[in-house]
Amino acid sequence: SYFIPHCIIVCGNSIKINHQNIGYKRSKLKVIENGFDLIHFNPSQKKFTRNTHVRVTELVVGVLGRFHPQKNHESAIKACSLAIKKGINVKLYLAGSGTKIDQPILNNLIHKHKMEKFTKLFGPLKDVRFFFKEIDVLLLPSKFGEGFPNVLAEAMAFGIPCIATSIGDSKRIVGQTGWIVSTEKPKEIVSAFE
Repeated sequence: SYFIPHCIIVCGNSIKINHQNIGYKRSKLKVIENGFDLIHFNPSQKKFTRNTHVRVTELVVGVLGRFHPQKNHESAIKACSLAIKKGINVKLYLAGSGTKIDQPILNNLIHKHKMEKFTKLFGPLKDVRFFFKEIDVLLLPSKFGEGFPNVLAEAMAFGIPCIATSIGDSKRIVGQTGWIVSTEKPKEIVSAFE
């Protein structure tokens, strides 16, 4: 990083800091944040009539990300379970690679937290806008490894409020328009639902 490149482009401030911390030359790191097509992700596409059997009084929480420890699906499942115990009418929708009925670890987590009746699995999606039309709030419960989570910006461009853990540039992306919570406290997620 000191001799070969003229410039090193990263897509987020947290990524820049991480690279500086492992020894990359500070002056060569430049942040160019990801851009988004606001015609493609247009809030007017959000329809308030759903083709699913969800009542208007229910809060549909969506998690969009591959099933992997980094994405921390268990925290989302546990938070929704706690919310239901508190009397909050929540449905949890999971989409992304590995979020299918034949994923035994995921199904065990859903069963462990008694969320079978409240969870819908979408699996991988060709067009995330389909998923965004079905949810009321997007939850990004990641534990680690996020840089600039595109899913937050895409959901926000679609007019969906976001709840995210304070990982990578999540806090910077969400700003004052949503909620930032701790990675280890599902109760904070429940508080955001209220």
